[in-house]
Amino acid sequence: MKKVLALGFILALMFAVNAECSDEKSGKITLSGSNIATVTVNMAILGSGFIKHPQKEYKLDFKGRDFSFQNAKPSYKAGEQVVLYFDMIATDTNYTFYVDGEVFNPDYDSSKGYIISFTMPEHDVAVEVESRNTMVLYE
Repeated sequence: MKKVLALGFILALMFAVNAECSDEKSGKITLSGSNIATVTVNMAILGSGFIKHPQKEYKLDFKGRDFSFQNAKPSYKAGEQVVLYFDMIATDTNYTFYVDGEVFNPDYDSSKGYIISFTMPEHDVAVEVESRNTMVLYE
């Protein structure tokens, strides 16, 4: 990172010097206060493209059932792919999954369970599971 910023500074300085030489015939280079400001601004513009700003992370709210999801992290960056595995599966039980209050139809893998996958939006997300026993007893 330091090498990139140094290169940016050198390029900005060269640009400012070439554009603002006071006496082209003599080859002398004189920088005035305004030229130094130009160099500083050019350096800031060049450097800003190389500096990554930390992206905000948003939380997943599992409504107290985070233990049911394998590999769940408490937060994700906006735009990051979220992949959750729900493997707390009981026989004779139907499951309904909700992501942000909307019914979510997950994929299923016999070794991983239900797979909930989505791209993290720019806000906190609620992930809920509703289970219903479907066993019917006949007398």
